[in-house]
Amino acid sequence: EVDDSEEVPLVQLPSLAIEKVDNTGTFDEVGDVISYTITVTNDGNVTLTNVVVTDPNAPDIDCSAELGQQATIPSLAPGASVVCSASHTITQDDLDAGHYLNTACADDGEGGAEEVCDDEDTPGEQNPELSIDKSAAEPDYDEVGDVIHYTIVVTNTGNVTLHDVVVTDPEISDLDCEPDLPVASLAPGASFTCTATHTIVQEDLDLGFFDNTACADDGNGNGETGAAPVCDDAVVFGEEVEVITPLPTLPPTDSNGGGSSGPMSSWWLLLAILGGVLATVVVLTPARGRRRT
Repeated sequence: EVDDSEEVPLVQLPSLAIEKVDNTGTFDEVGDVISYTITVTNDGNVTLTNVVVTDPNAPDIDCSAELGQQATIPSLAPGASVVCSASHTITQDDLDAGHYLNTACADDGEGGAEEVCDDEDTPGEQNPELSIDKSAAEPDYDEVGDVIHYTIVVTNTGNVTLHDVVVTDPEISDLDCEPDLPVASLAPGASFTCTATHTIVQEDLDLGFFDNTACADDGNGNGETGAAPVCDDAVVFGEEVEVITPLPTLPPTDSNGGGSSGPMSSWWLLLAILGGVLATVVVLTPARGRRRT
């Protein structure tokens, strides 16, 4: 009996592939959750062991369907795949950035396959928006020197942080805001308050009302994250003043204590009635006309 053998070398090709998919699509507020599916595949020709799946920004990797919630795959045969899930909860920084980039990787350590990674960039829906409310403490005025006190409240009603927010009020010289303008950073839902005054002049009395407008805008008004300017006005009307002249007195009676008689007394009585009607003058401030724009 004779034997002969031939040893044929096998070329080993350890290799991994990874695919990360965003199941959410987009986000628009803090607390939104992006869910991911991560598929790791052995696309080589040898069994790989201790394959570790990592995703630093999604710490809740779950491969429970195959691995009992382990992040390490003990054994992965050629052509086999493992599907894991992960998630990320949106923060204000993510909204301010306008997107969230997340990367997952798979590696078998010293097993021979090169580390592979795949990322997913989820866009955020930014909504930069400001609101402004201007109110006057005084309901009206009636003389030169009266002072109208204003309160102006500016609020970030959008979902991104706004920067360099300013308030303008051209007809006011003592605008005072806390914090000082421009407001460097205004988070969503945050507000700041300004105060101002106006002293009534004769022109305001002649016009019959004083209309004052304040506006707010951020420094990126024309940028990708800029809010559109917003304005609000406060109209204070002049108080109506009524002046009534007294009725004319009737002619004195005769010396005998009786009333005046004859044609002349009738004439004076008629004049007194007509004069009383015509002499009653009501002086009013100008009608409340259209506001100045």
